Order: sequence, then C-alpha cells, then structure tokens
Amino acid sequence: PLLFLIYINDTVNASPTLSLTLFADDITVIHSHCNLNYLIRTLNGELATLFKWLNCNKLILNPLKTNYVIFTNPRVNVDYQQCELVINGFPLQRKDSTIFLGVTLDNHLNWNVHFQNTVSVISRLVGLLRKLKETLPLSSLTLLYNSLIHSRLSYCNIAWGRSSKKNNDSLL
Repeated sequence: PLLFLIYINDTVNASPTLSLTLFADDITVIHSHCNLNYLIRTLNGELATLFKWLNCNKLILNPLKTNYVIFTNPRVNVDYQQCELVINGFPLQRKDSTIFLGVTLDNHLNWNVHFQNTVSVISRLVGLLRKLKETLPLSSLTLLYNSLIHSRLSYCNIAWGRSSKKNNDSLL
C-alpha cells in the first residue's frame, strides 16, 4: 500500500485547473464556476487530460464507478440535459448526492440525506443494543455504544452542525 500511495501521489499535478483530493485509491475532483456551460466544457477537457495522465502511468479509471454531483443553490433551476461529463467516451452518471470520506453531501449541501442515512443506521444499531441488553454486561454495551453509535454522531459533526432544526431534532 505504501508503494502504491507513493506511485499515485503526484496525480494531483495531472491538471493545473482541477483540485484533486486523494484518499487511498479514490480520487475526488473538485471544480467550480458560475457558468454551467463553461464548467462542463472545462471539466470534460480536464478529465480527458487526467485520463491520459492515468494511462501514461499505467493506472486505470473505471468510468462505470465514476459519478459526479452538481452543487447548486436550491432556488436555481439547472438544465441537467446539458450537463454531460464524459471520460474516454463513456458518459458519467450524475447523482444527487455522494459520500465523501464518510459524509454524505447532497447537491444543495443542506445535509438532509446525511441526516437520513445517519438516523437510519443509528436506529438499527439502537435496536441491536436493545436486543443485547439482556445478555451483555453494561461495560460491553457501553463499549458497543461508543464504537458504533457515538462515533457516528461525532464524526465530522462540526461540518454538518449548522444544519436545520428538523435535521438536528431527527437525531433525538
């Protein structure tokens, strides 16, 4: 793994225009512009450059596992028909949300999807703890709570802490 990380470490230099974030074998590309047509045109050109760089370095990008999200203000109407990103002739799938390092980011950055996912997972885990409370000692239940539930509640909470009251109340 260390040699692989050293090998791909300079991927961030493949495009002078895009911001690339590497985590293990995942690459996240970030770019913004107020003109959507310009943004799509620029991204398609830079993704072609990135694809060439990866090929030259004998790395493979799977377009079927690659997707994108267009982050916008909810009051702005976006014509998604003109928003086609392509890598090596393959159109990428547009999604309304994505998971970035364990945090779900939706296209309006309002944290609704992240909270729904978190509440769903925590509800199942609380049900599991409820079933185990008759068979495990309190110390084991506390350990399970801290590792499975509390960790999810506290992970990156500074980022989504300014969410709506409705989202915050859903965790109670």
